[in-house]
Amino acid sequence: MLLPLASLLALLGPSIPAAGASSAQESAPPLRRVLTVEDGDAWRTIESTALSRSGLWAAYELRFADGRDGSAEIVATDASVRFEVERGTAPRIDAEDGFVALRRKPARDAVRAAKKEKVKDDEMPKGDLVLLRLPDGERVEIEGVEAFSLPEKGAGVVAYVLAPEKEAEEDGDEDSDEEPAEEAEEEASSEEGEEEEEEPEVPDHVKKKEDGRRLVLSAPFDDETPDRTFENVAHHAFSEDGRWLLIATSTKDAEVPDAVVLVDVAGEREPRVLSSGESRARSLVFSEDGASCAFLSDVGHFAEEQPVWLLLATATVDEGPARVVATAGTEGVPEGWGVSEHRTPRFSRSGGRLLFGTAPLPEPEPDELPEDEQVDVDVWSWTDPDLQPQQLIELEEEQKRSYLALARTGEESVVQIEDVDLPSVALADEGDAPFGHGVRDEPYRVSLQWNRWGLRDVVAVEARTGERRTLLEGVRGRFGASPDGRWLTRWDPDTEAWQVLDVESSGAELVDLTSSLRVDGESVVFSDERQDTPDLPRAYGSAGWLADSSAFLVYDAYDVWALDPTSPSSPRLVTAGEGRANGTRYRVLDDDPDEPGLSVERPLLLSGLDLTSKRASLAVVDENGLTTLFASDEVLGRPRRAAEGTRHVFTRETFRAFPDLWAADVVAGEDAGGAHAMTPAVRLTDANPQAREFAWGTARPHRWRSMAGEELEGILYLPEDHDPARPLPLLVYFYERNAENLHRHHAPIPHRSIVRFPTYTSKGYAVFVPDIVYREGAPGPSAFDCVVPGVLDLIERGIADPERIGVQGHSWGGYQIAYLVTRTDVFTCAISGAPVSNMTSAYGGIRWRTGLSRQFQYERTQSRIGGTLWERTSRYIENSPLFFADRVSTPLLILHNDGDGAVPWEQGIEFFVALRRLRQPVWLLNYAGEKHGLTKYAHMRDYARRMAAFNDHHLLGAPAPAWMTKGIPATRKGRDLGHGPAVVPAAPGPVRSGAAAAPPQTAAEPRRPSR
Repeated sequence: MLLPLASLLALLGPSIPAAGASSAQESAPPLRRVLTVEDGDAWRTIESTALSRSGLWAAYELRFADGRDGSAEIVATDASVRFEVERGTAPRIDAEDGFVALRRKPARDAVRAAKKEKVKDDEMPKGDLVLLRLPDGERVEIEGVEAFSLPEKGAGVVAYVLAPEKEAEEDGDEDSDEEPAEEAEEEASSEEGEEEEEEPEVPDHVKKKEDGRRLVLSAPFDDETPDRTFENVAHHAFSEDGRWLLIATSTKDAEVPDAVVLVDVAGEREPRVLSSGESRARSLVFSEDGASCAFLSDVGHFAEEQPVWLLLATATVDEGPARVVATAGTEGVPEGWGVSEHRTPRFSRSGGRLLFGTAPLPEPEPDELPEDEQVDVDVWSWTDPDLQPQQLIELEEEQKRSYLALARTGEESVVQIEDVDLPSVALADEGDAPFGHGVRDEPYRVSLQWNRWGLRDVVAVEARTGERRTLLEGVRGRFGASPDGRWLTRWDPDTEAWQVLDVESSGAELVDLTSSLRVDGESVVFSDERQDTPDLPRAYGSAGWLADSSAFLVYDAYDVWALDPTSPSSPRLVTAGEGRANGTRYRVLDDDPDEPGLSVERPLLLSGLDLTSKRASLAVVDENGLTTLFASDEVLGRPRRAAEGTRHVFTRETFRAFPDLWAADVVAGEDAGGAHAMTPAVRLTDANPQAREFAWGTARPHRWRSMAGEELEGILYLPEDHDPARPLPLLVYFYERNAENLHRHHAPIPHRSIVRFPTYTSKGYAVFVPDIVYREGAPGPSAFDCVVPGVLDLIERGIADPERIGVQGHSWGGYQIAYLVTRTDVFTCAISGAPVSNMTSAYGGIRWRTGLSRQFQYERTQSRIGGTLWERTSRYIENSPLFFADRVSTPLLILHNDGDGAVPWEQGIEFFVALRRLRQPVWLLNYAGEKHGLTKYAHMRDYARRMAAFNDHHLLGAPAPAWMTKGIPATRKGRDLGHGPAVVPAAPGPVRSGAAAAPPQTAAEPRRPSR
C-alpha cells in the first residue's frame, strides 16, 4: 500500500540539526540570469592537456559542448604569456620548449557544407599544421597535414604527413558522350571475339594496398637546416631521444620497392635501408636508449594468400640490413605458429630483450558455399567456458589474440612465454624480470556467470627457458607483481588480509602481511567497512610498490601502510596515524605514472579528504612526517608533475567554479627552509568566463535519519536567492553514495543520462542528493528508508514544498525510482532512466554490450539480492516494481534506448505497457540505436529539454509541450519533435496526478486519487 505523507512523518524520529551558515560552500553573489539547457551549448571543456618537460609551458584544447569550432591555448605556467590558435587540437610541446606543434581542424561550417554537397573523401577540407615558436609566438603554418609527431625527448624537429594532393582534372569536356579512341578500340576487339586472358586470383590484402603519404622531416625554426621529404611513407616513428627516424614505405607501383629505412635526423649519415621488397611493414619501435630498432614485415611473403610475418631488428642502429629475429619455423616458435601482426613488439627497459607476439598461423579461408546452402547458427553449450554472446562480442579480439614470446639480443632462438594453456603472463621490471607470473582461469570461468571473485591458478614462468612452475591452484583475487618481479601480492577476501608470495622461492607459500596488525590494541581493518553488497569483502585498496620493491603500500579507512615482504611482522604506518586522528582519508598520488613504481627519491605526494567537511588537501610525507601543502573547500584534480623540475599542474573546482587548470611548485624541504612547501597556485585557464553571468546556486551538506534512525548524509543544492521562509520546488537525484562530491562542479552541459543541477537551482529549484545505505535482499526498501525520510525532513524544515517534489535517476537510480513510485506518492512526478522493472526476467538476461550473464549482479553485487532466483524467489518479486504497478499514482517519464547493452530495453517496455494499461500517465523515450547512456550531443540536449519541460510542468506549473499531451505519431517522426505548445494548453498549476492528457478512463479502470 502507498504510505501517505502524514504516516511517513509520524514514523520518523527527531531531525538532525541543519548545517549553519558557516557550512555553506560559498557566499552567494548577486542574482544573475537563469541558466537554460541551450546555454550549455556554449560551455567549453579542457582536453588534451600537455605539460612541457621543464614544466614552464602548458598547452590544451578548449572544446565547445555542441561541437562548434574551438581553439587551443599555449600558456606559460607562470601565466605571463598566452597564445591562442583557432580550431587548434592535440597540442604537443617540443622537449626543450622550442615550439608547440598542433593541428588546426578545418572549419566546421566548411566540413558541413562539403558533406551536404557529397564531396568525395579525398576532396574534403583538410587540416593544417601550426608550429608556434616559444616564447615569442612566431608561427609557421603548413596546409593539408594529416598527422604529425615529435620525439619524446629529442628537441627541435617535427615529422608531418601531408594529405594526398587532389588529382588534376583530365583535359576535355567532362560531359562529352564521345568515347576515347583507346576504349573504342578495346571494345571493338572484344566484340570480334578475341579471348581475354583470365587474371590470377589476387589476395585481398594485395588488392587493398595503397600508396603511402609524403612525409616531411623539419627543423621548423632552424634556418640552416633544410626540410627533408620522403615519399610513400605508410608508417614512421622517432627514437625517444630524437636521433633517429624509422620510416616504412608502401606503393602500388611495382617498379618501386617497398622499404624500411633508418634516417639520421641530424643528417650526418645517409639514410640506410633495413629491409626492401614488396611488403607491408608496421609496428616500428626503438629501444629506450635508441641503440636498436625493430619492426614487423611480410617481405618475401607479401603475395601469398596467407602471408607469413617476420620480426626484424638491428642489434645496433649502426649495423647493416635488419636481421630476421623470429618467424614461422624459428627455434622456439611452436610448430604451426608464426609471428603475430596484432601485437606491437617492444624492447625491454635494458634493451636486452625483444618482446613480441606469436599465434597459430591462420587457416586458409574455405570456399564459399552458395547462399542457399549456407548455415548461420550459434550453438550454446553448457560446456563452454564463456557464454556464446560473450564469445561473439570478443570474436574479433580472439581472432587477433597473440601470445607473448621473447628473443634476446644477439641470440637466434625464441622463448615462448604464453600459449593457449597459459594465455596471460606479466613480465615485470619492464620486461627484464627473471620470472613472469601467469594466470590460468579456464577451468573456473563458468562460475563467473554468478560470481565475480573468479578462481585461478598462478604459474611462474622462467624468462630464460620458458619453464613453468605452478605456484597456486584455485585461488581468488588478482595478483600484482613488484617492480623487480620477485614478489606477488593479493587481497584475500576470505581472511580479509593482504598476502605476499615469493616467486623465486620453491615453497610458493602465501604469507599474511596484515591479519595480526594492531594499533593501541585494536585490529587494523583493511576491508571496506562501508561495503553493503552480499559479496566477499573488498579491500580499501593499494597504492602499489615502491620502485625498489622494498615495500608494498596499502590503505585502511584513513591511512597509508608500507608492508615489507621480507619482514611481514614489521609494517610501517606511513602517515603516522594522522588520517585517523584528523578524520582525513589519505591516498597516494602517483605523479609519475610512466615509472614502474613509486619514487623512493622524492617524498610521497598524498591527496587528503576530510570525511566530515569534504575539505580537500595535498600533502607530502617522508621520514620527517606528513606536511600539508594546501587545503581548501574544493575538489583538487590529480596533479601532473613535469618530467624535469618541480612544477605541477592540476585542476581546482567547486560547485560554482569550473575545474580550470592551475600550476604550482612543490618545493623540497632543503629549498623551503626545512619543510616541504607549495608555492602559491597560479591560475592558467578561464575556460568559461560566461558562468559569472548566471545565477548558479550553493551546495551544502545535509544530514537526516533513516526510518531505522541511522544518521545519513547527502548534498543540498539551493538557489542563490533562497528565502528560508519560502518552500521551494524540490528535485531529488540519487544513485548510491554521493556525499563526498559536495564540492564537485556540475557544468550545465547536457548529460548522457541525468539532470544538471545548476540548470535547476538557477531557476529556483532546490536539488537534493541523498546517500543510500543498503540491506542485503532489500535494495528497493533500502532506497525507500533512506530517500523518503530525507525528503520528508526537507519538508519539515520548510525547505521543500510538499506539493512540488520531483525525482530523476538513471540505471540503478532509475530502478530505485521505479520501485519508490510503487510505495509512496510523495513525488509529484518522476523520471526513470533505463530501469529494471522485473528482476525475475532481468536475472536471466544478458548484458549485450559484454555478452555476460546478469546473474552475478543480482546475487552478489549491485542488486544485492544475495541468492539465486530459485533460492530467493520472494525477494526478486518484492523488489520488482512491475508486480506493484497498480499502486503507482505518480506521472512517470521513462528513458530506455533500444541499443542498451547494460539493461535490456524490454525492462522499460514492461513497466510502460503495464502503466499504460492502468491508465497511469506514462511516457517512454527511445533514442533509436542509442545505448545505456546517450552519446549523440543532439540527443543529450533533446533529453535535457524534455526532462526540463516535464519537471517544469509538474513542479512549476508551466504549460505541457505537445509531446506530453499529444505524443508524436510515427507519421510525424523526424518532422516534429513536439517541443512546441499543445493545441489546447494544459491547465496551469502543479498537478499531482498528471495534467497531461491521459487515455480515456473506463468504469472498469477508475483513476485512484493521488493521495
